[in-house]
Amino acid sequence: HLNLVPWAGIAAKVYPTPSKVDEEQHLNGAAYCFLPLPVITRLPVHVNGFFELSSNRRDIWWGEDMAGDGKHRAEWNKFLVADIAVVCYCRLITACIKSKILSPETYQYHLPSLQLVGPWEVLGNAFYSAIRNTPVLFSQKSGWVSPSECVLLEDESDSTLTEILLQEDVPLVLLHP
Repeated sequence: HLNLVPWAGIAAKVYPTPSKVDEEQHLNGAAYCFLPLPVITRLPVHVNGFFELSSNRRDIWWGEDMAGDGKHRAEWNKFLVADIAVVCYCRLITACIKSKILSPETYQYHLPSLQLVGPWEVLGNAFYSAIRNTPVLFSQKSGWVSPSECVLLEDESDSTLTEILLQEDVPLVLLHP
């Protein structure tokens, strides 16, 4: 009865070289419902979707404590980011890697942060679930690998562990802090 269309898209500013990545700006993605919303997502991408909005167009309906029509609107938005926008996000990243628009030095700037809230946390979590078997992480020894077939290291100061993993031919991905 809400007459909604399941439509979403993701856009990102991508550069193949790290010198062009603006580290301060990379987490200032915005939300759109055909027109910009005054919402900063803290994602490195922009999210456009047929969201259900508050009456003043300033917020996306969201929350677990709603009832009636508000609950349906919030569930719609959750569905939109978890099932539609996430597919677009995954396709964007994989297409940019395949076409070499994203390089091994810059791809991490386009992955979602783990400190997201609301609908953007749902999108980030759904993204990482969706890519677990997709080669979107770069290992110096193995090239592009999926998260399910590699070991992620955030701190490369443990050189003994790094050396052992590399000797055992374990695909090792070093994450930028």
